[in-house]
Amino acid sequence: MKLIFLHGPPAVGKYTIAKELEARIGCSIFHNHLTIDAARPIFEFGSENFWKLVYDLRLTCFRAAAKQDIGILVYTSCYDHPNDLSFFVEIEETMYRWGSELLPVYLRSVLSG
Repeated sequence: MKLIFLHGPPAVGKYTIAKELEARIGCSIFHNHLTIDAARPIFEFGSENFWKLVYDLRLTCFRAAAKQDIGILVYTSCYDHPNDLSFFVEIEETMYRWGSELLPVYLRSVLSG
């Protein structure tokens, strides 16, 4: 499996690019809001328990996808360095453990002036 990790600031076009990849190469999209929406009714948004559940859900999904070698999965996220570095390392370790590839792609806005 290949996990394309599109990350960057809010509103930079991560999901738009993911949808284009889906249309062009037939990959699946794992949008970061899926896990946020699942955790919101359980814990206060932004709390330590909230983010732990979000990260656990994401890793569980990545692990399942890698174990089943689903092909290409695109994951979109607002990665916050260095706060999210340990989670990124966990994703990387999960992918390698199952013989999968992690392909991080940083997107940024280019302002013309």
